[in-house]
Amino acid sequence: QHRAAARQHLAALWGERDLARSIQKALLPRDGPQIPGYDTAARMHTAPIVGGDYVDAFEVNGTGWLFVGDVSGRDLPAALLAAMVQTSARSVLWALELQGIQPRPSLVIEAINAAVRANFQVVDAGQYMTLTALRLRGGRVMHAGLHQDLLVHRAATDTLDRFESEGLWVGV
Repeated sequence: QHRAAARQHLAALWGERDLARSIQKALLPRDGPQIPGYDTAARMHTAPIVGGDYVDAFEVNGTGWLFVGDVSGRDLPAALLAAMVQTSARSVLWALELQGIQPRPSLVIEAINAAVRANFQVVDAGQYMTLTALRLRGGRVMHAGLHQDLLVHRAATDTLDRFESEGLWVGV
């Protein structure tokens, strides 16, 4: 009886991990990140313990947007929170563009945080997400958020510049 219950519990856990892995893979842009005028690529290889990794790239009315982030924690809760952030990011940007507003990345992250903060607290009061948003327009890049530092390769001089990521986490 205990073995049957243990097998049933294990099957449920593996089912949850498979669902989390499916959600995480669904967050990647379908045909790879597509931003006109930029070479972009993304690849995700999920670990046995799935987390809330998030990469998204898309264009809104001629402006490219790139998001990179990671939800704390793992498995289904982290994957669901990453999906909420993706939906919020795209919704915020399209809503602002429909109003004729071309927002700074910091405004977009503030709006995302306002939209998802309560959900992060419901899932787990200690849950948060590191997130960087980049706006790509007219050969210029503007960024905000707190995730990994940004590395920029300058082809003309074959140099690599590092820009520290400063900002706030989403969900706190």
